[in-house]
Amino acid sequence: MNKIVTEGRLDFFDLLKLFAMYLVIVGHCIQYLYDSYQTNPLWLAIYTFHVPLFLIISGFFFHSSNFLNFSYTRAYLKTRFITLIQPCIVVSFILFVILLALNFIFYKRILTIWGVKIFVMDQWFLKSLLLDTIIVVLICSCKRIWIRVMLSLVVVMVLLFYRKLDLWYICETLPFFVFGIGLKKMFFFKIASPWFLLLNIIIFTLLCSGYKISYSSQFTPLNLFSIYIYMYRIVFAISISLIFISLFANLFSLSRGLLLKKIIHFASLGKLTLYIYVIQYLVLERLLCYLHLPIIISPAFNTFVVVPAIAAGIMAMCIIVYKYTLKYPLLSKIVWGIPKTYNKK
Repeated sequence: MNKIVTEGRLDFFDLLKLFAMYLVIVGHCIQYLYDSYQTNPLWLAIYTFHVPLFLIISGFFFHSSNFLNFSYTRAYLKTRFITLIQPCIVVSFILFVILLALNFIFYKRILTIWGVKIFVMDQWFLKSLLLDTIIVVLICSCKRIWIRVMLSLVVVMVLLFYRKLDLWYICETLPFFVFGIGLKKMFFFKIASPWFLLLNIIIFTLLCSGYKISYSSQFTPLNLFSIYIYMYRIVFAISISLIFISLFANLFSLSRGLLLKKIIHFASLGKLTLYIYVIQYLVLERLLCYLHLPIIISPAFNTFVVVPAIAAGIMAMCIIVYKYTLKYPLLSKIVWGIPKTYNKK
């Protein structure tokens, strides 16, 4: 395992994050640039695991110690807020101003409800990740184990049976975040094992035999069967995520020399996934979404050739835009936030 760690960082996770971010952009290209995306096989495949994969990685790097110290907890949550929410606020405000101006110029009206939706619901993943973090931090900050257990049960029951509180899909994100925390504690040294990879492939193959496309629809906990589907989707997504985690870990452990150096260099772009996500939201989800691309040659050609090429171009553009903002310290601080470091001791 030491071979895939440089400077205290798991490089294969950075490469995996970059790959997962690319899948997000591919899925969004299908969703926003083409009609009937919900029947697209590539979109269905990506949406079974790409968000869970990100959440498992986030949970893996979550530090669950020191939350009994109030000063540390406050500094940690402040840092997470600046990192995750400040870009959302700034980019949403920029988009709101653009749409406000366009609506006033062309339709002589002022946006109201749509503007509120932009601030509250858009970029839901980052807001959900922050809430997941806050919930886990609050539970970890309790001194007594029985209180932690009781709070955990209350959170599970509320999220399962009172859907109205699930503003940013916490019900579908928190289990994967918590699983990532457990993965680090229990299986850290087994991730790069070929046997670990083989085991998860077998589990995934068995689960595929009972999978139905209807299971990919949003979960509504009304009865025991819907709860079964909910649990099935969680296990299914975890099995796929673990396959990719183990696959990338094995890729690093088997690489040698110059190839390993090039992979590590490329993996460094995985540290930019947060910024790529925010920029692609503005460019793809809100500006290019009005374009509807024609079918070229065949739907399959569009799905497996055109869309991946467009996604690669958008991803490269997002990286360029982010690096360009770094040339201007004030702009970088306003958009991305530069939080003060907090003492982990």
